[in-house]
Amino acid sequence: MIKLKESGASILLVEQNLHLAREVGDDVAVIDSGKIVRVGPAKEYFEREDLLKSQLGFA
Repeated sequence: MIKLKESGASILLVEQNLHLAREVGDDVAVIDSGKIVRVGPAKEYFEREDLLKSQLGFA
């Protein structure tokens, strides 16, 4: 997956593995009950413990 990203290809990744999503994602969209609840840069999202805990259940 990393090689594909490095090639410049666009990737739509639907993933529950947080570690993989952190490595691959440039942007994140969080969907809850079929509705998009957050969209933005992955780096900013993954740096916010409050969002990770409230939206993904991680601390």
